[in-house]
Amino acid sequence: MPELDFSDTYQQGRWLRELRLRQSMTKQDLARGLGVPKTWVDAVESGDARLGDGRVPRAFDALGANVRRFQAYGWPDNA
Repeated sequence: MPELDFSDTYQQGRWLRELRLRQSMTKQDLARGLGVPKTWVDAVESGDARLGDGRVPRAFDALGANVRRFQAYGWPDNA
């Protein structure tokens, strides 16, 4: 199980996309839940943008995930 590295933009995009797909959400759904443009989700998922400290918990919340669990246990196996 890979470690989550919130400073790595590729890693951020990887977990964001994985969780979004597991929740059967579109990029537009996630963007709406975060209050950001869809182009921001596109950029994050491709590793071209950082989530930023304030957006990390919001991204987890929008995907129905528990940020403390992810920080403690790493990559989600069954989120």
